[in-house]
Amino acid sequence: MIYNYTIIASGEIRGSTISEKLPDVPCALVKFKARSSNSGSAFIGFTSDTGGLTVPEGNNDTTSGFELAPGDDSGWIPIDNLNKFYRICNTDGDNLTYLALR
Repeated sequence: MIYNYTIIASGEIRGSTISEKLPDVPCALVKFKARSSNSGSAFIGFTSDTGGLTVPEGNNDTTSGFELAPGDDSGWIPIDNLNKFYRICNTDGDNLTYLALR
């Protein structure tokens, strides 16, 4: 259960087929949701500065994102800032929304 938290930010992140870092939003918990109108999946994850987040392709690697199919949500993730995450999508315009709590 989520008690004693305050909603500090909500927003939409435009989808792209290029891996991009999420905005600087300090928080304690975040939930991502792929828009139900998306035509493909969106992926969230972490990556090093030397490589980008990738769409899973059936290979063993450490850069594949966590898949959110249209309408899926991530559940609550404890994290201190949205900018720790990257996102990539199957299709430009497959957007993510988020809700950040502190």
